[in-house]
Amino acid sequence: MPQPSGQLASPLRTLVSLLLILWTVTGCLSTPAVVRSTPLTPPPPEVVISVLPMAEERDDSPSHNHYPSETERTNQPPSLPEITPSPAQPTVGLCVPPHDLWNRIRSNLVLTSSHHPEIEKRVRFYRNRPLFLEQTFNRASLWLRLIVEEAEARQLPLDLVLLPVVESAYKPLARSRSGAAGLWQFIPSTGLHFGLKQNHWYDGRRDVIAATDAAFDYLSILYHQFDRDWLLALAAYNAGEGRVAQEIRANLDAGKAIDFWSLDLPQETRNYVPKLLAIIRIVANPPAQGLVLKSIPDQQRLKRIEIGEQIDLDLVARLSGLSLNEIYFYNPGFKRRNTDPDGPHHLLLPAARAESFQQQLAQIPSSQWVTLRQYRVASGDLLGRIARRFNSSVAAIRRANRLEGDLIKVGEILNIPGADSENTTSSVITATTITDKPATKPTRTREHTVRSGESLWAIARLYSVSVAELRAWNEMQHGTLLKVGQPLRIEYPQAATTTAIAAVEENDSGSRTRKVHYTVRKGDSLSRISRRYRVSIKSLRHWNDLHQDDYLHPGDRLTLFITSEPILSNS
Repeated sequence: MPQPSGQLASPLRTLVSLLLILWTVTGCLSTPAVVRSTPLTPPPPEVVISVLPMAEERDDSPSHNHYPSETERTNQPPSLPEITPSPAQPTVGLCVPPHDLWNRIRSNLVLTSSHHPEIEKRVRFYRNRPLFLEQTFNRASLWLRLIVEEAEARQLPLDLVLLPVVESAYKPLARSRSGAAGLWQFIPSTGLHFGLKQNHWYDGRRDVIAATDAAFDYLSILYHQFDRDWLLALAAYNAGEGRVAQEIRANLDAGKAIDFWSLDLPQETRNYVPKLLAIIRIVANPPAQGLVLKSIPDQQRLKRIEIGEQIDLDLVARLSGLSLNEIYFYNPGFKRRNTDPDGPHHLLLPAARAESFQQQLAQIPSSQWVTLRQYRVASGDLLGRIARRFNSSVAAIRRANRLEGDLIKVGEILNIPGADSENTTSSVITATTITDKPATKPTRTREHTVRSGESLWAIARLYSVSVAELRAWNEMQHGTLLKVGQPLRIEYPQAATTTAIAAVEENDSGSRTRKVHYTVRKGDSLSRISRRYRVSIKSLRHWNDLHQDDYLHPGDRLTLFITSEPILSNS
């Protein structure tokens, strides 16, 4: 075919280029996101589910002088902009950016072929709650890339990265009434079994990286235990492998099928698996459900930094230009202002801040990374007792004082690293407080026998002492469970009067403190229950492991410790 002459070649190329651009744009606007062989029924009204900017995009001045309590900490990104409802728009023809994390997840979903009325029911449930999806995926956007990478490294299906939507709505600080915590909702015993450290300083169940690693370990074990059936593995993650195995044996004995849908599992588990399958279906093809998931850029938003030593998080905030609240938001596993003396020694920071932080930290000697308190050794002191008193650790005290063993001398001054001092506003303190006197000698010691239903908190309240003192007097580690009949040592300080001691003993022997189980009724609230039983809302939350985000539902059972009769009400 003859080539066009030189004079016509340039205009012709321009015309062809314009036609190609027009064809590309038209095709992008008219091609469905998912090609289907059968026509779709008209979708319901569409809702745009958006993902909001993360915290490092802020440009305000951070505040470093406030230590947030557990109840003040939040699952929401700091200073989120308000959600503005987007107008309905056509779902067909939405051009999805090629570097979108949702596309990466869709490429490795394996549980999209299940069909069951329970899945359809849950899809409708979520479709009618677009705000829940919007807020959940907004929280997930910060952590999702980290979790996707871990799943891919283990060659696990990416369906699993959506499981925290069902478990915790992607809230790292989520806590259930049964004591499960974190994105993956580990109860304490299972968390410890899978290596999640839990102590005064740190809760690995809330550490997104550590808990994800443990969850994938557990799910992989369950997958192989139940003959490579992901639905059974997921059911066992919720109900326990023992219960699932029991139902499988029962069905085999009865000659019935042993797939998930055929097992007589607890109602919670029968809802749990369909919920996840519904979320997977929505993510796999949002337009089919009348939803649009706003793009999540497929880029790492947080960077893991290995510190190697204990560090004051207020110092981290100052060097990174973030607030202390933001540091806790990115590192929800930490429970105190200082990190655990014995590790883990890693941090998550916004990728944009990481390099500058590391450069500034390298200029500060590690001996100045934590708040130091000085203590003069008194007669009878032991390293273990001193460590418990200041919520430090023996190993950390040894390192800070270059001790080879546990031998210490009366009058010797010890540096106590990481001693709790949350009310201190300075980020680096050296040689701040010298305690010249040992702890007050008790004038009297008695023994308390643990009774059914008692907790350390209730016993501490009974004797007007702190839980930390009870642990120290009885050499109990954090998380140690009480046993009925166990003797506990109680020390009365010199300031305690005879009248006060008698009142405590009367309370202990008589019956003024009672354990009550209360079933929540329609219309109940924590405020209403607290007024009725003359207890505080804070106590109600503590007794029942209720987080600030938890809601009461009719039928929930609450535990109360009351010292007076409830106020009768006609309501």
